[in-house]
Amino acid sequence: MRRSIMFTLFGVMIRSIIIMLFGVIRSILITLFGVMIRSILVTLFGVMITETNTIKCIIICMVIIVFVCL
Repeated sequence: MRRSIMFTLFGVMIRSIIIMLFGVIRSILITLFGVMIRSILVTLFGVMITETNTIKCIIICMVIIVFVCL
């Protein structure tokens, strides 16, 4: 009986630690992606202003949006 309680406590602890780690990793990735996307968007808008490759820019923006959603 005691052993099963210990196992359940251990499992809950491991699960919470894994969830915490995933949260931290996800937040770091989101911040990195945010910085990358901001720089990419700035460069894209610069390219769009200089030369109008709108279709290419739209495709790239769609890809970025898909990445953000994932």
